[in-house]
Amino acid sequence: MHIVFSIPDVTTDPIRPDRILRLVIQNVGPTNFQDLAILNNLIRLSENAASEYTQGTISIREFWEQTNLLNMRAATNSATQFEACVTSVFRAMNHIRAIRKRSHILSKSKRMLPSSLSIYTPALHDQVRKLRNEIQHSDESILKGKIVQSQFYLALATGTDVPTPDGNSVQTIDRVEIGALEISFATLSRAIQELRSCCEALAEGEYGPST
Repeated sequence: MHIVFSIPDVTTDPIRPDRILRLVIQNVGPTNFQDLAILNNLIRLSENAASEYTQGTISIREFWEQTNLLNMRAATNSATQFEACVTSVFRAMNHIRAIRKRSHILSKSKRMLPSSLSIYTPALHDQVRKLRNEIQHSDESILKGKIVQSQFYLALATGTDVPTPDGNSVQTIDRVEIGALEISFATLSRAIQELRSCCEALAEGEYGPST
């Protein structure tokens, strides 16, 4: 079996690392504690989602480079990292939802948010919510036998195995599955990048352009 990876990269650079200095030294930034807490938490969660995603992709590549029982830890590490990624994406998306829906939150900068993103859609929010819930309740699902033998009981990177004319096969690793649920790396990486765009827009509105 030949393995092909279809896993887009995401940006992992810190988001506006100058914001605390600007707030402390120049007194520029959110004017109330709730706005400050929401923006900083959103940035923290978005950065963590990107970091866990990237570490998960490194781990799953490491596993397939040396597929034996001694290297199973790389596969389970990737599952732990993707579970943390999905959880942070869901929490960050909830922050964005609240910012967009509540007029009093970050009222100065929310007008700078991109107008149309996939993370705004109910369909993607529902998909990520279901995955996050499955992750949160995976222990219960395992103990009650809700996850059956043909399903993954942890968030594993996987893909379709397609036979080739020479009698071999090609498996394209392009998604994360847990239980009966899945999300493609294309969708997950796009959500992470969109969250970053929102963070950068909000930070610019509160702290001014990055220098």
